[in-house]
Amino acid sequence: MIVKDQDRLYEGYSVDINEDGALVMETLDGEVLTFMTGDVHAHPDEAIKKEEVKHEA
Repeated sequence: MIVKDQDRLYEGYSVDINEDGALVMETLDGEVLTFMTGDVHAHPDEAIKKEEVKHEA
């Protein structure tokens, strides 16, 4: 999965949803992150394409 938080994309695997409802994610490099906000994309390729277009503008 890919999570967009502010202007960064994080790629990894969902680990859990904590008691506050936040997504707990382990990134591909092993870092564990918690997201209260952000967009979770079911189709990572689409999220990456949107970011590439955004940076080209």
